[in-house]
Amino acid sequence: MLKKFGKYVIAGFKPTAYAKYNFEDCLVPNILTKRKNYLQLVKESDICITTTGLHRSIGWKFAEYIAASKAIVTEKFNYSPGAELKANTNFLEFDTSEELINQVMKLVNNNLVGVRRNIIKTL
Repeated sequence: MLKKFGKYVIAGFKPTAYAKYNFEDCLVPNILTKRKNYLQLVKESDICITTTGLHRSIGWKFAEYIAASKAIVTEKFNYSPGAELKANTNFLEFDTSEELINQVMKLVNNNLVGVRRNIIKTL
């Protein structure tokens, strides 16, 4: 993601001891993980990406992103998010990092992000 989108993406792990040991090159500054700063980042972001949670459940951020009316790209679900939520309508899915980038590019290239922003401004 960082190679493809550069300064337009914030991605990485909170700098816990485990993350520092295993993913030292993939850490975000600790200040970004503070609740107030994280919520501001979500608010300012057009596209939010989430992965599955514990035991292959739907990650908790998915609901957070739905509530914030974000364009969502998520790992494929192992469980149903509910009958009213459908892939390719309410969110896009991916299995691989290549698919993730393709789904984000689909949103960017189709200007769906700008459409969402204009709808919110109108409301």
